[in-house]
Amino acid sequence: MKNLGIVLLLSLLSSVAAAHPLMDKFDLNSDGLVTNQELKEAGCSARDSKFKAADKNGDGSLTKRELLKAKNFLLSSSQCAKKSS
Repeated sequence: MKNLGIVLLLSLLSSVAAAHPLMDKFDLNSDGLVTNQELKEAGCSARDSKFKAADKNGDGSLTKRELLKAKNFLLSSSQCAKKSS
């Protein structure tokens, strides 16, 4: 029973972590991380150096926190095409 509670808590926390419009837009595989490839597939042409600067822990992907902190210089309108919905 204790393990079930832990699993439920972890699944709730993981879904809350990804619940942000930017994550919804750029996390194309819904793994809670955004890669440079996902940004490119979503229409952004951010330089690799800017992506690396945003990737504070150097793991090759951005967490929600890293993405939100870098959104102003990484996701500017000149680098990300606006897709019509």
